[in-house]
Amino acid sequence: MVVWGMGEDWLDRLWPVLVAAFASQVIGGLLWSVYAPFLRGQGFSGTLYGVIGSVSVFSSVAGSLVGGWVSDRYGSRGVIIAGVVSWSVGAAVLSLGGLYPALASSVLSGFGGGAVWVAVAALVSRTAPDAELDKAFSYMNAANLFGGALGSFMGWLPIIYSRATGAPLLESYRLFLAVGAAVLLAVTLPLYARVREPRAACAVGVDGPRRRVSVPWRTIYKLFLVELVIGFGAALSIHNIDYYFALKYGVTSAELGTTFGVQEAAMGVLTLYMPRFSRRVGGPLRTYLVLTGSSVPLLVAMTLVDSFPVAAALYIVRTILMNVASPLYQAFQMSLIPWELRGRGSSLLGLAWQVPVGLGRSVGGALLDIDVELPLRVTALLYTAALSMLAAFFPDHLRKRSTAATHRG
Repeated sequence: MVVWGMGEDWLDRLWPVLVAAFASQVIGGLLWSVYAPFLRGQGFSGTLYGVIGSVSVFSSVAGSLVGGWVSDRYGSRGVIIAGVVSWSVGAAVLSLGGLYPALASSVLSGFGGGAVWVAVAALVSRTAPDAELDKAFSYMNAANLFGGALGSFMGWLPIIYSRATGAPLLESYRLFLAVGAAVLLAVTLPLYARVREPRAACAVGVDGPRRRVSVPWRTIYKLFLVELVIGFGAALSIHNIDYYFALKYGVTSAELGTTFGVQEAAMGVLTLYMPRFSRRVGGPLRTYLVLTGSSVPLLVAMTLVDSFPVAAALYIVRTILMNVASPLYQAFQMSLIPWELRGRGSSLLGLAWQVPVGLGRSVGGALLDIDVELPLRVTALLYTAALSMLAAFFPDHLRKRSTAATHRG
C-alpha cells in the first residue's frame, strides 16, 4: 500500500498539528482550572457535579463515534475544526452560570472534544510510519501537556483580576470562561486550517479504490475490556479530582491550576524521553505496565493525608507515573489496527473508555458525598485489576523488545 506522508519528512507534516494542539491546550488548561471552583461556587453538590460530568462524557461518546467514522470516510481536518467550534461554544455557554447552561455546555463541549480526540488520533497515526508511532504520539502528548501546563498556571489570572478590580471571584471565573472560549476559536481555527492531511492511495473512501481489510476483532475485544475497567476506575476519582480538592481543602483555581500546571509540565518533559526509555525497558507495553503499576499505591496514600500540599505532591507523582507512558500505549493500540480503520478503531476504544467514564463520574460524585476518600480507594483496586488483565492478554508483546508491533496489513 502506497501511503502519502509516510516518508522521512513525516515530522514536518506533524508540526502544524503539534502547534495547534499546544495552543488549544493553553486555553483548555485555563478553562479546566476554573471549571470545578466555578460550579462549586454556585453550590453544585458532588452528585450534581458528577451528573454534569456524565452528560459531558456521553456526549463525547457520540462525538467520538461520529468523528471516527467521518475521519475514515472524508478525512480528519474538518472533524477537528467542527469539534473545536462545538467545544468553544460550550465553554461560552457555561459562563452564563446555572444548571441548564452547565448541562448544555456539557453536551456541546463533550461532543466536540470527543470528535477532536479521535480525529487527531487518526491523523497522527496516519502521519507517521508504524515503527515511529511511539515518537509521534509522544510528541503529540508533549504538545498537549506543555500547553495544558501553561494554561493551568493561568488559573491564577481570575484570582489576580478579582483582587485587582474587587469583582466577586465567581464573576471573574465567568469572565475568563467567556474570554477563553473566544480566544480558543480565534487562535486554533487558523492553525488547524493549515494542517496537511495524509492520504493513502488505497484508503477507504479517499482517492483510489477501496481495499478490503480484516478487522482484528479478537485484539479489539481485549483492548476494549481493559479500557472499560480503567475508564470506570478513572471516572470514580481522577475525573472528579478537581472537585475532590475543592471539597476537601477548599482550594481555588489558583491552587488547582498550579497543581495541574506542575504535573503537566513535568509530564511534558518526561514524555519526550519515553520512546528511548521504552527501548531500554523492553517495549511500549512493558514500559506502560511498569510505570502505571507504580502509581497505584500513591492513590491510596492520598487518602491518608490531611494536607493539600502533601496530597497535591502525591497526586502529581501518581499522575506522572500513570500517564507519562500513555502515548506508548496508544501507539501500541494503533499498531494493532489496520491503517484504514484507525479512525473507527479509535472510536471503538474511545467508546470503551467513555461509557464507563460517563457512568463512573456520577457514581464517583455520589461517593464523594458519602465518603470523600472512598472513590480513590476503589480506583486503586480497579487499576490493579486492569493492569493485570493487560499483562495476561498480551504476553507476547511483553517479551518483545521492539518499539511497536507493526501492522503488516
